[in-house]
Amino acid sequence: MPPSVEEHLRRIMPAVKDLLRTIEELEDVKSAVLFGSVTRPQDFVVGVSDIDLLVVTGRRPSRRYYNSRADDTEINAVVMSGEELKEAFERGDPLALMVYRSRRVLEDDGTFASIAASKPEVTKHTLRVLRRSVLAALGLALEAYLLGSYRKAVSHAYHSLRHLARYKASLGGVDADGFPLSDAEVEECLTGRARGLFAELAALRRRRDVSREACLRVLGETMEAASLELGLRAPSLLAVERAIGRRANVVVVREFGNSMVVRAEVLTPEGFKKIEIGEGYVREIEDLFD
Repeated sequence: MPPSVEEHLRRIMPAVKDLLRTIEELEDVKSAVLFGSVTRPQDFVVGVSDIDLLVVTGRRPSRRYYNSRADDTEINAVVMSGEELKEAFERGDPLALMVYRSRRVLEDDGTFASIAASKPEVTKHTLRVLRRSVLAALGLALEAYLLGSYRKAVSHAYHSLRHLARYKASLGGVDADGFPLSDAEVEECLTGRARGLFAELAALRRRRDVSREACLRVLGETMEAASLELGLRAPSLLAVERAIGRRANVVVVREFGNSMVVRAEVLTPEGFKKIEIGEGYVREIEDLFD
């Protein structure tokens, strides 16, 4: 029988603390805070959910990200100075909104507590980051699907709709106290087919095996829902698959004007090429991120 979420998280915590000790050896650590689904066991899914750790330092960190893995779970640490975290609160960065509402403090000399005592505002920056995050997660979902990792693709599509729900809530005037975090809160912010689709994605990612057919359907619907809510014209998933096939190395989704485009590095007989797929066209490009 697979372990319960609570048992799994208890088993993972030594690895989290080992990663934190590694960071403490290199950085002037003041605070360490868990955030994300690890603070909401009802939303954490063993095998697909990551553990997110915010580390606050007394000076500008020498390295921004540290990663580890234990029991099929990624542990991702983001490192920021206290001043940088304070600025993130003032800008209304989504990370600040998340740790303001839900966190588990592992250690703190008072640095984090003093910053988190201030309520972050939902700002234009919040909207920009969330809108980009919808597309970034969608790109990861497409990449995983084209590589045959269907459960991972479903999980990224789930995160794309989570970002979309937060974007819609922020547009609607939600403040930091109402910023949607849990699956239940996210589902409440979505409407129409997007709401039912999110519930389906949340259920699918809990399955150990997701079929290609199920993934193809929900991923295509996620692309449609995201493009509709963001007011963007977009290619169909079938058009993307025809253009890229199984040759994708990297896939990203970008917004240009009123269009959502898919860009990919693909292997051809002549070597790797970069292509862009939009509504009704495919063309070769020089840079995926330009």
